[in-house]
Amino acid sequence: MLNLVRNENMKIYRRARTWVFFGLILFALLIQAAFTLRTAQGTEHRDWQQEIARETQIIEERLQNPELQMPPEQRREQELQLAVNRYHLDHEISPFAHNAWKFTKNSAAIVALITLFTIVVAGDIVAAEFGWGTIKLLLIRPASRTKILFAKYLAVLLFAFLMLIMLLGCSFLIGGALFGFAGGDQPYLSLRDTGITETTVAKNALLTFALEPVSLVMFATVAFVISAAFRSSSMAIGVSMLTMFLGQMIVGLLARFDWVQYLLFANLNLMQYFEGAPVVPTMTLPFSLGINLLYFVVLHGIGWLLFTKRDVAA
Repeated sequence: MLNLVRNENMKIYRRARTWVFFGLILFALLIQAAFTLRTAQGTEHRDWQQEIARETQIIEERLQNPELQMPPEQRREQELQLAVNRYHLDHEISPFAHNAWKFTKNSAAIVALITLFTIVVAGDIVAAEFGWGTIKLLLIRPASRTKILFAKYLAVLLFAFLMLIMLLGCSFLIGGALFGFAGGDQPYLSLRDTGITETTVAKNALLTFALEPVSLVMFATVAFVISAAFRSSSMAIGVSMLTMFLGQMIVGLLARFDWVQYLLFANLNLMQYFEGAPVVPTMTLPFSLGINLLYFVVLHGIGWLLFTKRDVAA
């Protein structure tokens, strides 16, 4: 098995596109660093208390205006923002403070780019064998088709997590070089449907990176299964990217129906249980983990069945 995984890793890392992907991640981090540094310089001499007080007054006037008909969701969002602003003022916590941990937290947005790159690798790793005509050479090995499929999937996950670890490490180092490594114990305020929760910026950053792999793994699984089942790289990559971009939009459109909680897309963002509110109020973290596990097993079952039972050597 180790030799199979090693062989699949060699196939991934000897391709120029893999190193282009790593370069693009670093480039995206540098762009974020430049933008954050410019923003920090712009807020350096600002009176944050005066700005937050002014914003708080505007929100209060908006909420008290009987002529302004706001949708319930927007009103709830404004009320929560008002509570956060008051919390900042009462506890003298500046929302404009920057440090390595806050930069790391913000860099989690680049995980979407890692997901795209992982989809490309996952959607190509099985189908490419048919395109290159190397599938027969692969299947004449003593290893079973199940082991071959598992080795390819494991190689995809190793690629994804290597990029994720690189992003976490580089973002912390870049953030520390720009803003210093101290400040991990600074308060971090989160908006939830129950009100405001306070934690530290370091814990929030680590929590974010701990939960991001869930959606990364699931989209990689979708691309991998389509690649294994239909032998088409373009279909696997195209369909997976489409679901990635449209998934949350579909959930938003169907949010008024309780059955939307059983869709995969409604359960990928686990941060909804720590910041904001779940799509359906009755949803819980264990529920979403269970739904993800169910889809994970079903998808792999379909991919395994089609890959091992069909005449893939033809």
